[in-house]
Amino acid sequence: RSGQSVQSIGESMNRARSPHIEATSHSESLSALDASFLSIETEDVPMHIGALLVFESGDLVRNGRLDFERIADFMGATIPRHERYRQIVKRVPVLRHPVWVDDAHFDPSFHIRYARVDEPGSSEQLKQLAGRLLSKRLPRSRPLWEVYVIDGLEDGRFALLAKVHHCMVDGVGGMQLLEALLSPFASQSVPKPPSHEPRRCPKGLSLLRSELHERLARAKSLMRSRSLRTVGRELYGLKNATTTGLNMFRRSPFASKDAGRYRRFEWTRFDLDEVKRIRTAVGGTVNDVLVAATAGAARRYLRRDGVDVADLESLRTVLPVHTGGAQRRKTSGNRVAMLLADLPLEPSSPSERLKQVVELTSHLKDQSHQSEGVQFVEDIADATVGGLLAELIKFASHMEAFDLILTNIPGPQMPLYMMSARLESVYPVVPLMPRQTLGIALFSYDGSVFWGIQADREAFPDLPRFVADLEASYRALRREANLELAEAGTGRAAGSIAQTAQP
Repeated sequence: RSGQSVQSIGESMNRARSPHIEATSHSESLSALDASFLSIETEDVPMHIGALLVFESGDLVRNGRLDFERIADFMGATIPRHERYRQIVKRVPVLRHPVWVDDAHFDPSFHIRYARVDEPGSSEQLKQLAGRLLSKRLPRSRPLWEVYVIDGLEDGRFALLAKVHHCMVDGVGGMQLLEALLSPFASQSVPKPPSHEPRRCPKGLSLLRSELHERLARAKSLMRSRSLRTVGRELYGLKNATTTGLNMFRRSPFASKDAGRYRRFEWTRFDLDEVKRIRTAVGGTVNDVLVAATAGAARRYLRRDGVDVADLESLRTVLPVHTGGAQRRKTSGNRVAMLLADLPLEPSSPSERLKQVVELTSHLKDQSHQSEGVQFVEDIADATVGGLLAELIKFASHMEAFDLILTNIPGPQMPLYMMSARLESVYPVVPLMPRQTLGIALFSYDGSVFWGIQADREAFPDLPRFVADLEASYRALRREANLELAEAGTGRAAGSIAQTAQP
């Protein structure tokens, strides 16, 4: 598997290195889902995803000084090889739908910035800095990404905080940025910057004509690709999604109309092999174990605040799943469907809660057809009124249709390097929706599961306490799993543990 991963990263990087040279005019329409992330963004609701990457020093820190210039040259030569990172958003006349066009004045140095924490450069200082930087919305006048190179960490380490607007990529698509920066092999070299010439932005009427032609083509494709049986399954899935989400008789414990623009950022990490042993002992998948640990943390947190979890019954959670539907036409952008799941807060037994999560996620995958229903709405919005999807998302947020977003992104299980510096940790970032106060993202890398946990600074001030509850919930689940292994007998336990090498 490691060999396949190395080859995959290498092939992706080689494809990215092909320079794009074209002098003709060019534009590319955003999908309805991509456009919705632009539409719902405000100063208080920045819609970028990202990651905080912590590196060992390699030879990039010498005599206590970080070689920022070399890092900036490296990133300036690698990231722009991906077309989307050299493009800006324009609006189509009349329709006002956004399209991608090349930035005629693209300058990578604007997007690569230096930051520093003072001595002693602790994790707490890094968390505070990350929270402040994540609170800032990306400027719309330039390509929608930026990377902060953070100096001054303990033990000679440094960090990168990468921010990419959600309209550009989803969590899985964000791997494209990591592929540009990272390699399975340490290296000293800095590649040459790519050669490219910006293509002209089409004039107003050309943009409008192109957009109308594109929507007509999508509408025809939508009708050709759907049979009556397929549409019936998608409508059934849409019914399940709306039935779960639009329960008017419920108020989210993790929503606030007073949510502000400032963020807190915390993290933790779990051992991946240990998570797999829990999965083997109790059942389900690695993701099921992590989801159950989150539900247990919410139970602990809410009970301490005096919330009767028996009345609340469940934690309504958005679980993004990666899709590759027929209407997905771009090389980047979002390929996700947002599934709604009622995670159990009862019973009190962690292993029983995990078993309920397994039943729930199995139903979502095999019977509810939610992802097909949600994708059907996205495809209809692509072919008709793109703003419809944004309004639905705003409505769901206003109705507090969900408590939090929990996304899990699989990563490579081998060490990666940026030049000579080994990547030590990766803490992912998921944005908060309007009125939402808590978002959780997970990323697996090199034998660990890294948790990036973002919260509204005013509406969710005690985020470290929630992280402590998460760690306590996981320890309780681990204890019960170990008990089940012991009760299962020596032969069965040994056989189960031997299978944890499988995904």
